[in-house]
Amino acid sequence: MSLISNSFKYLRIEIIKFFIPIALTFLTACIFSNLFATKELFETYVGSKIHSYLWREFFSTLGAITILLGILLIFQKFSGWDKLDYLIDLILYEIPKNTYLFGGILTGAMYAFSYYVFTYDVQLDKTPFQIFVLGSFFGLTFFLYACGAQYLLDRKKTNNI
Repeated sequence: MSLISNSFKYLRIEIIKFFIPIALTFLTACIFSNLFATKELFETYVGSKIHSYLWREFFSTLGAITILLGILLIFQKFSGWDKLDYLIDLILYEIPKNTYLFGGILTGAMYAFSYYVFTYDVQLDKTPFQIFVLGSFFGLTFFLYACGAQYLLDRKKTNNI
């Protein structure tokens, strides 16, 4: 029973960690656009969050983390300096953090866009509900990846203690 309780507690904390950037992005879009009243400001803000280079930025960040980890692991292997383990773990924890951040920003911006399209009856190819569902799909995908990575890192950490 305790294992199930701990699992739900862990999952609840991870969900909260993911919803923070979603809520911040949505509220920032709201404030930035004067409560969605200024179309140009809203489009500028959402356009800065949902852009064609978002995926490139995300994968570049993961690539940079991988390269940095590779350099440190090679240095550690050749030097035998075990003190680098802590630094390597810190860098590994950046993977779920960045995934939560990028996923939260994308999801929050899509939710804000969905709300904006619904509220101001903007005519698009997609309905506000379809935009919301697409944002939820992206959010779920990012959440599952980040939560899985976080869980594996946390499990490794607790097994090493």
